[in-house]
Amino acid sequence: MCLLDNIAERFPCTETLKLANVLNPTSWPTDDLEKTLYGCREVAALCKQLCFSSIASVEILSDFATFKDNLKVGMHLKQLLTKLSIYPISSADCERGFSSMNLQHTDTRNRLKTETVSALLMIAVNGPAVQFFKCHEYVLSWFKKGRHGANDKPTGKKRNVDELRPRYKLFAMIED
Repeated sequence: MCLLDNIAERFPCTETLKLANVLNPTSWPTDDLEKTLYGCREVAALCKQLCFSSIASVEILSDFATFKDNLKVGMHLKQLLTKLSIYPISSADCERGFSSMNLQHTDTRNRLKTETVSALLMIAVNGPAVQFFKCHEYVLSWFKKGRHGANDKPTGKKRNVDELRPRYKLFAMIED
């Protein structure tokens, strides 16, 4: 009941919820004639609200009639149920998404491309938890492409560590 109260509180326009209630078998009348006539207007109104075409609405109504007889969800009714199932019951998912974005797009990482931020958010929101991520195959593919690991020996010309570059002298208090 708390969930229903939460939904009603967050969505004061409960018309969609009232219409969708006809899809719940526990709300159906027990009399066969009443059950046959029950819910058709509501399902048609849901189809209209969710922008189904007239042809699709007729097929959904046909599936709904079959559903009332044998509780088997047809392909067209399933489309309606799928659209209804994505209605948010709270803003928690949205808030979680913004939280993830704030963790990825920080002051020190403010020049990331939109595509990069999008990919990072996709992983953060939908990806597996870090402890369950199996990185072995990705590491192998990285090495097969000829890339190097952090522990590989350095390649190229060695740099003299004792040598202080001229631009560093600008920031260091070193006298020549």
